[in-house]
Amino acid sequence: MSKKKKLYIILASVVASILLVVTIVLIIVANRDQSETIDEGNLTLVEERKNTPALEIYASLTKEEMPLAELEAAAREISQDITIAVYQNGIGQLEVNDQQGVIIFNYGHTDSDAAEDMGESEVNPDDETPTEEVVINSEEDFYADEPVAAIEYQPDETISALRYVYQIGDDYYSIGYSADSQDYVVFDLNELFEFETKKEAIEAYLSPVVRWRANDAQ
Repeated sequence: MSKKKKLYIILASVVASILLVVTIVLIIVANRDQSETIDEGNLTLVEERKNTPALEIYASLTKEEMPLAELEAAAREISQDITIAVYQNGIGQLEVNDQQGVIIFNYGHTDSDAAEDMGESEVNPDDETPTEEVVINSEEDFYADEPVAAIEYQPDETISALRYVYQIGDDYYSIGYSADSQDYVVFDLNELFEFETKKEAIEAYLSPVVRWRANDAQ
C-alpha cells in the first residue's frame, strides 16, 4: 500500500473519530436539554387565590370605619346569603354562606376589651350565646386558641380594621389597611406586601403563583 493511500486512511480515521465524538456530545446535550425542558414543565402557574363573593364585598367598601349596618347593606348588594356574627372578644366576621373567604372586623369596645385592659377576664354570662365556632382573632393569630362565645350586636355600632381573610390549606392570606403606613397590606403569615390602593392589593393577591409539580404528582 502506498504512503499516500495510508495517509488518506489515517486522515479518514481521524475525521471519523472526531465526528463520533461530536455526535456523542450532541446526543448528551440534547438529552440534557430535553431533561431540563421536562423539569421546567413541572413549573406551573396556579391560581389558588381566587375571587370570592366576600372579596367582592370587601372590594366594594370605600371606608375603613363604618356602622355595622353599612357593611351589611353593602354585602347584600352582592349576596343576600350572608351571615354576620360578633364575638365577646370584640371581633366580628361576615361570611357568604357556603363560600370561602370572610371579612373580619373590630366591633366597638366590648366589656371583654375593658376587662382585658384591666387584667380581668370576667364577662357577664347573660350577654353570651354559647357557640363552638372558633373565630379569627388577628392577623398574627388568625384563630383564637379557645372557642369564643357570640354576643348580640347593634347594627349602628361602629366597626373598624376591616380585612379580608382567605384560607388555603393550613395557611391564611389577608388583605387589610395599615393606619401606620397608610397602605393596603397583603399578608401571608410570613411576609407583608404593601400597596398604595386597595385595588392594587387585591390585584396582587389574585395574581397566579408559580408552583412546582413533581412527576409523581402529575
